[in-house]
Amino acid sequence: MIELGWRSSRTASCLVVRRVAVDRPERVDGLVLEASPTTLRGHHGLAAFVASVLTGLRDPIDPAFASSFVADTSSGQIKPEVLDRLAGEVLKVPAHVWQESFTDLLDYDDLDQLGSITAPTMLIWGDGDAIVDRHMQERLTELIPHADLLVYPGIGHTRDGRTASASLPMWPLSPIDRAPPECETGRSADGGP
Repeated sequence: MIELGWRSSRTASCLVVRRVAVDRPERVDGLVLEASPTTLRGHHGLAAFVASVLTGLRDPIDPAFASSFVADTSSGQIKPEVLDRLAGEVLKVPAHVWQESFTDLLDYDDLDQLGSITAPTMLIWGDGDAIVDRHMQERLTELIPHADLLVYPGIGHTRDGRTASASLPMWPLSPIDRAPPECETGRSADGGP
C-alpha cells in the first residue's frame, strides 16, 4: 500500500506523479515537480527525436548515445563524473522502453485535470533548460492551485546537484524563506497555499 506523503519527481515522470495527485488526492501531502513539462503532445523537438533517434535504437544501448543524451539535456557545468553516472543509468533502460515511453509521451495531456490537484506543489526549474521552457512552468503555476515556482539560474534539464530537490520537502516555508540567494521565486496566481 502507498501511504500518504510527499511525491517528488523529475521531468517526464512528473506526469505520473501528477496523475496520482489527480486520481488519489488523499494519498498526497504535497508535490515537488522538477523540470516538469506541461504536456509533450505536439512537441516538435521530441517528435523529431523519437523519429530520428529512438526509432533506430537497439539493444544494447550504445554508450555514445547515453553520453550524448545526458550531455545534450544538461547545463554546461555538469561534472564529468555526474555525466558518467547518469549515462550509466541510461544504459540500463532497454531500447523498447525508450521507444514506447517517448512515443506515449507524445500523446499524453492532463492539463485539463490539473485544477483538481489539492496538494501544495513546488515547481523547481532551471532557466538553462532547453527542453522544458519557462512558459511551461508559468502555465503549470496557473493550472495547479497552490503551486509555487523556484527558478535556478544556469541549470539545464539535467541538474548538476545544485538544486534543492535533494533536500526537500521544505514545505510549508515560503519559497522566499528557503531559496538560495541566487534563485528567483514566484507565487502562484492565487497567492499560494
